Amino acid sequence: AHGHALRDAAIDDGQGPYPLVVLSHGFMLSPAWYHTLAEQYASYGFIVLAPDHPEEFDPTFGAMWQTLIDRPAAVSRTLDYAEGLTAPGGAMAGLIDMTKVAVVGHSYGGYTALAAAGAQYDMAAYKARCATLEADDPHAFFCMPIVPNEAAMAERAGLEAVSDGLWPSFGDPRVTAIIPMAGDSYLFDAAGLAQISAPMLAIAGGADTGTPLDWGAQPAYAYASSAQKSLVVLEGGEHMLFTTPCENQPWLSEHPYYEYFCFDPAWEKPAALDLIHHFSTAFLLATLKGDQDAHAMLLPAAVHFPGIEYATTLE
Repeated sequence: AHGHALRDAAIDDGQGPYPLVVLSHGFMLSPAWYHTLAEQYASYGFIVLAPDHPEEFDPTFGAMWQTLIDRPAAVSRTLDYAEGLTAPGGAMAGLIDMTKVAVVGHSYGGYTALAAAGAQYDMAAYKARCATLEADDPHAFFCMPIVPNEAAMAERAGLEAVSDGLWPSFGDPRVTAIIPMAGDSYLFDAAGLAQISAPMLAIAGGADTGTPLDWGAQPAYAYASSAQKSLVVLEGGEHMLFTTPCENQPWLSEHPYYEYFCFDPAWEKPAALDLIHHFSTAFLLATLKGDQDAHAMLLPAAVHFPGIEYATTLE
């Protein structure tokens, strides 16, 4: 057993209803990779639901386009499930505050958070950007699995035809805040990201080769219309800073990508996770619980950590 959570533990029903956090894992991973995040948020009084997106390991990433469509729908189904849990007679009757919902996600889970908040595809801009890239450019990583499948994506989404402009939103109006962590934002481009108005905290590693900063957290922060938005960059950090430390995931020792998953070129993972927990928990407390002390922790004057670059609209 790893972590501190207990199966079937008694519910503290004395301070509910509690805000909801939907935790979306990275592509081809699972919720188990993020149990430290789930425990962190639950310990601060949030209900955490972590859907398991059914993606099998495929080194060619051939199914990448399918999950683009499936993931936002999975968030909506998760929220429907939460509605049933908290309804009269439900297993958590009256304990979930469905007016206060955040989506937190890493990598493709970060994409999921952006899409769930209403970001819309701008495939014309995406294809134009892909056309300028060499095959070995990290920015081109997802071009080949996605660009040739535009029509199939539209069909899977139930659209009659590929849109010439922005695609329809796959967002859910119940989502009131998001935290994309190394979140893929390149499909939306500026106009699509501008459709986001919910409070947002974007977090990323500054040397991420999986989701390069300028195709992920930077444009999400720059172009979202959110009045409240912040950007945290861990200088020199890579893509996998956000997952549970590998000593708590012993099954990874034989994984072909063990080194990539488990070691960062600039950060010890526990130190990085402490900062990720600090910023994300403060954001959730401030936006979903109205905690003024947590809000103060996100003001520029309060952010002085070695190796952290910070930008925010908060004053």
